Amino acid sequence: MKALFWCAQLLLTSSVALLTHASKLDGGYAYNTYSVPFFSELLKVCISAILLAMDHKGKPKEAIDWTWQMVFASSVPAVAYFVSNNINFFVVQYLGPSTFQLLSSLKIVSTAFFFRAIMGVQLSGTKWKMLILVSLGCAVSQLGCSNKSLTDSSIGYVLKFVNILTTGLASVYNEKILKSSQTTSVHLQNLLLYLWGVLFAVCSLLISSPSVFGNPEEILKGYSSFTFCIVVNYAMVGLATSFVLKYLDNIAKTFAAAASMFLVAIFSYIFFAESLTTGLCIGMLIVAISCEVYYWE
Repeated sequence: MKALFWCAQLLLTSSVALLTHASKLDGGYAYNTYSVPFFSELLKVCISAILLAMDHKGKPKEAIDWTWQMVFASSVPAVAYFVSNNINFFVVQYLGPSTFQLLSSLKIVSTAFFFRAIMGVQLSGTKWKMLILVSLGCAVSQLGCSNKSLTDSSIGYVLKFVNILTTGLASVYNEKILKSSQTTSVHLQNLLLYLWGVLFAVCSLLISSPSVFGNPEEILKGYSSFTFCIVVNYAMVGLATSFVLKYLDNIAKTFAAAASMFLVAIFSYIFFAESLTTGLCIGMLIVAISCEVYYWE
């Protein structure tokens, strides 16, 4: 079952960049990008509520084990995930899906940092060396593979750096919450997290596009089949991530993100005519070897 969760994480993480890239029209997005996190969070709330109800079906009626501390603690990873998810669209637009996915390997570094800071996890010297090697692999991959302007690339890299930090913080803090109680249902923990997600998504829509609430059709303007797939994909990524964090850990999650770059690079070459440069191939090889040594050390 754990292997199934990991494989689901791998496939769903790979499809994020590909679907986002495929949804672009004339280099931009015809739809309101802030609406995607809103619908995905709403979908996750519905799925989690159904799973929670099914989990309690046939059991003696009892109060669901929750506290206000749990509710407010869930807001921390929720806001970090919210920032990260909204940034993704602009990073893919500026850097492309392959670079987006390859730089995601740096989430291993940020995850390790927050592991040490929040959960007190100690890493050996070899593991830290492998993390540095992953960073080197990501740097090598960028040699000669950028076809963006200097300004666009700089903006993309800055946004990706913010994405890496917020994702690492959200993942580690969320793992701490999920593992803080072995008796609390994972579906309840997810439900609390996603309710905060809906709240933050509504706030962003009110700020960026207040007119959408007066005109419901406006929120779906520009949506295509790819956009609806992104909504579902984000929801499934969130659910798969919670199970990986609950029953595995963040290192397994970040390895899935690192491994997914192979799939993204191959499919980007096939469907989007992105070139597989020498630097990109060498970078992927370095990251793959680093992950292998890190895991088995």
